[in-house]
Amino acid sequence: MTPTQRPAHAGDAPTLLPLMAELCAGDSGLARVCVEAVLAAGPPGHEAWVLAGEAGLLGFIALSPSGAPHFHLGFVEWIAVAPAARRQGIGRQLLALGQTRALSLGWRQLHASTFHTNRPALHMYIDAGFYPAATLPDYGGPGLHYVELLWPVARCKGDA
Repeated sequence: MTPTQRPAHAGDAPTLLPLMAELCAGDSGLARVCVEAVLAAGPPGHEAWVLAGEAGLLGFIALSPSGAPHFHLGFVEWIAVAPAARRQGIGRQLLALGQTRALSLGWRQLHASTFHTNRPALHMYIDAGFYPAATLPDYGGPGLHYVELLWPVARCKGDA
């Protein structure tokens, strides 16, 4: 069965919490705050999407617009795949959904970031057309570098 994509809603919070806790290094309090922020209403482009399968939620992606609206760019704030669904292309499907949303929102760039040690994420982003734009040395502590990646949305004729 092909996973179903849909906007995330408050009822997804219990399933999103353990995924977010993993992203927040096991900090359940921080995870709760982050899930609340992801599901809260926000400006256009602040949105979260899930992929759901027969067994439940497979993963989610949260996007946010730049605070400077004239720059027309957005961010992959969070992306996570349920442990049982990993290595099945779910992350790639979520990222493709994010790219589709970026196009529909009129963004010119989509930014993402991860630690240099997260090789599966780095490969996923690069395979999806992102390129490493900057590395922040020791951002996560000594020897743990943060990689900023950009996806330049294809420009249309007449786009200024």
